[in-house]
Amino acid sequence: MRHLFLFLLTAAFVFGCTPSPDEPVDPNVPENPAPQEPAPEEPEAPDPEEPDNPEQPAPDEPPPDKPSIEKPSEPVLVARFDATECAPNETVAGLLVISQKEAGIGHALATTLLTGAARIAIDGVLVPTRGEWIVVQSDTLHVSVTPDEEGEVRIGFQVRTQVGEVCSNRCEAVVTAEFPPELTAEAECEAQLVNPHSDETVPVHLTIDYPKYAGEYTIRPSVIQGKGTFLYQGEAVGEDGIATEEERVTIEYRPAALGEQLLAFDIQAGEAAKQVCAYVEVAKRLTVKCAASNGITITGEGEYATEGECAILELRNDPGYNFEASGWYDAAGNRLSTGNRCELVVTYETAPDIVLELKKRRVRLTLTSSYRKPYNYPVANASGRITGWKTVYDYRRNLQSDYRLSDEIRLYYEKYRWTLTVPPTEQKAWTVESATGYFWRIDDDFTIYLRRSDNPQLRFDPTEHAAESETTRYIFPNEIEIQ
Repeated sequence: MRHLFLFLLTAAFVFGCTPSPDEPVDPNVPENPAPQEPAPEEPEAPDPEEPDNPEQPAPDEPPPDKPSIEKPSEPVLVARFDATECAPNETVAGLLVISQKEAGIGHALATTLLTGAARIAIDGVLVPTRGEWIVVQSDTLHVSVTPDEEGEVRIGFQVRTQVGEVCSNRCEAVVTAEFPPELTAEAECEAQLVNPHSDETVPVHLTIDYPKYAGEYTIRPSVIQGKGTFLYQGEAVGEDGIATEEERVTIEYRPAALGEQLLAFDIQAGEAAKQVCAYVEVAKRLTVKCAASNGITITGEGEYATEGECAILELRNDPGYNFEASGWYDAAGNRLSTGNRCELVVTYETAPDIVLELKKRRVRLTLTSSYRKPYNYPVANASGRITGWKTVYDYRRNLQSDYRLSDEIRLYYEKYRWTLTVPPTEQKAWTVESATGYFWRIDDDFTIYLRRSDNPQLRFDPTEHAAESETTRYIFPNEIEIQ
């Protein structure tokens, strides 16, 4: 204030002594007056901001030295994370809190990635992870850790003061990165159900795997293709499905139609959901039972896996046979058709076993005339030299029929023929011969018998000189004696 006052006074003196060109000049004032002594200074008014008695160093004490900067105390660093587990490329957030006794001391932070691979940001800015020091502007830092891959990520944090470079304790944070568990499930059942009865079911076995899940599973079954209902523990399953804590569950499926059945099972576990499917084919395998074991072919038998499909069953005779159908019947005895052809609409309720009854066919047998079969053999002299040839004869007869036999019929007679030796000898033996074989005699005197003891499957009718099986009536010639 004192210097400002002197400056203003001097300026007023200098500029005030120089007349303006427009100002009139006083003739009584000399042009160059002699310099005068300055007036004594007025005492400066006291400044109200300044104290009346400023401190002055005591005359007997030396002036104080320049104050020195004390080393700050050790800062304390605390790391806090909301979570320590996440999936790769997901972010875990946390806080770093710096505590310092002294106020206003700046800090630097060092971040070190100890294990794993991750991106680390402080207050939204990615930071180096090899322990480099960076200056931070706050005592509360927002940290985000984003693992790059599955595994454990270990991070070390440390701060130091800007003044004195005093380091804090070292904090470590561990973040485990792994992909979230996946809800998986499998459905297994028999691939085919053949000839089911009305109440038969197909067990569908469900296996559920959801690691770390401890709640209930909700399972809602549905039929995508086909027709049927579901049962669980003997009760019908409604639209809401079932709730269970079991990881192995069996749900019964009761089909109501033939064909491919595509079944879906929607599984809910918390927020996770999974659908699995099972497949089963429901079929009818039609079989025809008939008393004739040979001589016929029945077409149309086999599997039918389409609801409402038409099956055509037909009786066809093998060459030489003359069978005719009298009727086609289901297992309950209901007649389905007559004649050699049966058309049938196959549904889930169709009985698969069908019975074909045949008309009794007639087969007439005749005995052929005798055929003389020669046998030539050499004649030798005493020295073994062949001197000529002789001939003996066997007589042979056999049965013929207008149609082929469908049963095994045996006939009894005395077989009498030459042995094929040199010279031949006579050989006799009573034997049983098939009706389709040959009968031999040297003397052409044949007596052939049809006996009940040899043919227990036949019923004999002496009045017509016949014998019959379940399917065929055989008429024998009179040369055949029936016993």
